[in-house]
Amino acid sequence: MSAAFTLRDMTAGDLPAVMAIELEAFESPWTLADYRSALAGRSRCRVAVDPDGALLGYCVTGQALDEAEVYTIAVSPRARRRGVGRALLRDFFSFSKAGGVSRIFLEVRPSNAAARSLYAGEGFVQVGRRRGYYSCANGGREDALIMERSEPDAA
Repeated sequence: MSAAFTLRDMTAGDLPAVMAIELEAFESPWTLADYRSALAGRSRCRVAVDPDGALLGYCVTGQALDEAEVYTIAVSPRARRRGVGRALLRDFFSFSKAGGVSRIFLEVRPSNAAARSLYAGEGFVQVGRRRGYYSCANGGREDALIMERSEPDAA
């Protein structure tokens, strides 16, 4: 992984670029109001930016006691396969481990093979399924795979 990007906290000024990636990346995108709420609330919102300040990806997470969740993560199509998503995840792993997290959860579409591969490579295993969780562009529904990563060395 090169120093072709850095990670920092998301700001309200990032939201136009976040929304551009969001609308490209997801069939059921979060809204601008969702991101404003995340920034104003207790969520941890991080972005990856290139040396020119262009937003490459983002990750929104949360923690309750010793459990955490990746609420959403996305990488711009032009920046995929460059380690951006992995770096955002690992940044969260370090943060959550320091906060005493023992388990991290996320949901992913079964059809999202690239994300599933990334998550499996980072130690996530499937622990459940939510039937019809995601809406699809064709009006149908797709299940969500529930994945978990245990942090055995957490404080």
